[in-house]
Amino acid sequence: MSYEGNVNIRTLLVPGVTLFDQSVTADTDILPTDLNIATAVTSKQTKVVGVYTIEVCFDTAGKFNVITKYDGTTHYGQINSSVNLTPHEIFTFTKVMPQAWDMNFQFSADATLKWMVVTLHGGIY
Repeated sequence: MSYEGNVNIRTLLVPGVTLFDQSVTADTDILPTDLNIATAVTSKQTKVVGVYTIEVCFDTAGKFNVITKYDGTTHYGQINSSVNLTPHEIFTFTKVMPQAWDMNFQFSADATLKWMVVTLHGGIY
């Protein structure tokens, strides 16, 4: 199957993932439901892969982790090369996710999430 000529890039603010001044408990999911392309946009808007931009700011130093789930298997990964994020600074990360995968985030310390904005950038239509 050829996708030539069918690539269309859009940037969308992911609904429900603009968070401010939210209390976060160490090593628990930040989002109430896992994020995936189907929950971020309608199925007509993206079909294959999504590139997410995640902006975060915490009031406490700690590690920002991404939890991905696919086919019953959970994978834990540390963002920022396992280095603690500096309190009160905004960090921006990019994560590429296939359509069928779910994603959530955790922080290694009890903290206040001062800022979190997630945007989804395109895919193949």
